Amino acid sequence: MTYFSQITISAKGNWLVLMTTFLWVMATITSSAQQWNQSSFVPLNPYREHAAYAGFDQSIATHLHFRNQWVSLPGSPRFLYAGLHLPLYAYNIGTGFDLQSAGDGVLLFRTLRASASRVMAVAGGSLAVGGRLGLLQLGIDGNAIRTPGGNYENGNFDHNDPILGEGKYTATGFLWEASLFYRNASFQGGISVMDVPKHPVEVDLTRFGLNSHAMAFFQYSLPLTQNVHFQPSVVVRTDLNKIQTEIHALTRINGNIFGGVMLRGNSSSSWDALGFCAGHRINRRYTVFYQYDAGISSLKRSHEGSHELMLRINFYNLPATGLPPKIIYNPRFLE
Repeated sequence: MTYFSQITISAKGNWLVLMTTFLWVMATITSSAQQWNQSSFVPLNPYREHAAYAGFDQSIATHLHFRNQWVSLPGSPRFLYAGLHLPLYAYNIGTGFDLQSAGDGVLLFRTLRASASRVMAVAGGSLAVGGRLGLLQLGIDGNAIRTPGGNYENGNFDHNDPILGEGKYTATGFLWEASLFYRNASFQGGISVMDVPKHPVEVDLTRFGLNSHAMAFFQYSLPLTQNVHFQPSVVVRTDLNKIQTEIHALTRINGNIFGGVMLRGNSSSSWDALGFCAGHRINRRYTVFYQYDAGISSLKRSHEGSHELMLRINFYNLPATGLPPKIIYNPRFLE
């Protein structure tokens, strides 16, 4: 039996009540946080944050993803992401890997990660248990740092700091993740925990702590008509100290036109951005998405504008999935 199979049935009222209640509760929690390498495309590519999602797209799914955050600020965060995941139906396994390159001021992060998950049938749906291991390369551009006590005039370049270097330095560390993901006909959700316990990466004389953090994602699919589906979702991020939430409302029309809004934050002290998403499925294989995040906090004039662009490519019925090849009947051999 293939547990990746997706069942198409009408939405049940109890799931709608549960999702509505959850959205209301999350919207009333007072919290604030900004996790590194922020993305507004979690509902469109859950695999990036949840290793156990691998294979649930029922194809060999490739995502190419770019984000430029707070474009008006010098040294603003940005990243490039490329990931691939697929199901191995014969073994009820999902697997994948991804690469990321992110810049944040004078810091540069590069990661290479690989994941595997086991899928099983539970409670009317599919539950995947997975994990991910990766390598992190962390770099510092000391030439771009400026300190209050530094001397940078008349050809001089001195931070006047016993720790900060004046060149470019790199170091390598490890990343890990444990993940759960559940899906049925109308609901999907996942929880992932990363880098527990927290651990440092030492770059020259500077020690960077990789803090433990967790992430949760919940999405409900509500068919409004035969061709229009409404998909509300919630994203929760935490460093086990502060919490950041996102509420997404995505509409899918005829399976190939997408549009939606996103609200990041849940109180006057944590409002961050209001996002607008649009997408188009060009054909069975290619889908493109664009998201713009407009700042809504008191600092919006300083960090106004974040752009994201993602290309999703799906390959179906390839031998790597573990399925037998399609049977083609030749009439010359039929009696």
